Amino acid sequence: MLLDCSADAPHRMAQENVDWMNLDAIWISHLHLDHCAGLAALLFGIKWAPGINRRQKPLKIFGCEGITRLLKAIDESSNYKLFEQPVSARASRIRAH
Repeated sequence: MLLDCSADAPHRMAQENVDWMNLDAIWISHLHLDHCAGLAALLFGIKWAPGINRRQKPLKIFGCEGITRLLKAIDESSNYKLFEQPVSARASRIRAH
């Protein structure tokens, strides 16, 4: 599980050789940029990462109120299709829980 996703989180995960392919869930605690600014970049990277088609389990994203609205605004700004991930359909649904 990844707790929050700062702007440098995707880069730091790569530096530390984190096994993101087996990441089960992401939890965004609140919408301060030091806690959520890297989420869109991480989803974009996962979408195009080599080997993503071998992933079997869904990636669950849990977040506070407003996380879906934030990601939709980023997604629609350039038609990134962040919600269209090549993993299980449940993984592409981002909901606040």
